Amino acid sequence: DPAARDAPAPAWAREFDGWCANLLADAEIDPLLDFRVEAPSARIAHPGSSRYLDPLFVAAGAASLYEHAVGFPVRGFEYGGVSTRCVQFGRA
Repeated sequence: DPAARDAPAPAWAREFDGWCANLLADAEIDPLLDFRVEAPSARIAHPGSSRYLDPLFVAAGAASLYEHAVGFPVRGFEYGGVSTRCVQFGRA
C-alpha cells in the first residue's frame, strides 16, 4: 500500500534514529553498543533483539570509525517507523 509506505514516522522512531546518527557522527560507539540502556525509545525501536543493528556494529568496527568520517547518503522513513538511513564509513 503506497499510502502506508509514506506514513509519517512516529516520534519514537525519529528520536531513536537521530540518537544513533548523532553517536555515529561523533564516533561515540560505547553508548551505541549499550543502546538498550542508553537510547531513547530502544524498547519500542528494537524490541527483543539487536539483529538489525548488529551489522552496523560490525561495519563500524571494521571501518575503524575513530579514524574516518561518517556520512548518511540516504535518510528517511518508510511504513511509519522503519528507518531507511544508510551509513557510509570513510571518505568517498
